[in-house]
Parts: sequence; structure tokens; C-alpha cells
Amino acid sequence: MKKVSVNYKEDLKEQKGSRIQESAVMLPGVGRTYNVRVAKAHLSGLLDMVAEGEEIVLTAGGKPKARLIPYKPKSKPFKVDWEHLRSMPMNTGPSATEIVRADRDARGW
Repeated sequence: MKKVSVNYKEDLKEQKGSRIQESAVMLPGVGRTYNVRVAKAHLSGLLDMVAEGEEIVLTAGGKPKARLIPYKPKSKPFKVDWEHLRSMPMNTGPSATEIVRADRDARGW
């Protein structure tokens, strides 16, 4: 694992608050990885980085335990156009009971 010195202030371009510098481990294909202790001490800075679109993996004992990813709001639920539905013609065919009765009568039941 390659250890890299990270300056959060540069990453966030004038982040509000104190200057935070900690070491991060860069894992191939994972992005930045931080120990749980570092994350606990600097959670605000990490959350700001995640809000900017970065993905962060938290480790404990050198093993990945959690992933912080940017929040994506759910899409709006489908809105029903009741006026359009009311304007559509009703299905006026025979009911299920009528179909079954006709079938049974045809067989002589």
C-alpha cells in the first residue's frame, strides 16, 4: 500500500474550519482509504470531501469496513394523472363470472 500525505484544504478549495492533514492509503480502484480513528477525528472534513463527489473507504485493522459515498436523492415518485385516467373508456366486456359460467354451460356442467 502506498501512503500519501493528504491536504484536505487543497482538495476542498478553501474548506471552512481548521486545516486538516492526515495520511491516507491509496488502494487501486478504491480511491482514498482512511483508518476509522482518522475518520472519527476528522469526520466533518471527510463528509465535505464526500459531498464534493469523492468516495472514501474506511478501514479497521487494515481491512475495508465501510464506504462513504455521495448522497443521491431518490427520484420523485410517479405522479398519477387522474383526469386522464377518468377520460379513458371503461372496459365493458363480460365479467370473469360470466365467462366462467358460459364456459361451464358450454361443457354441460
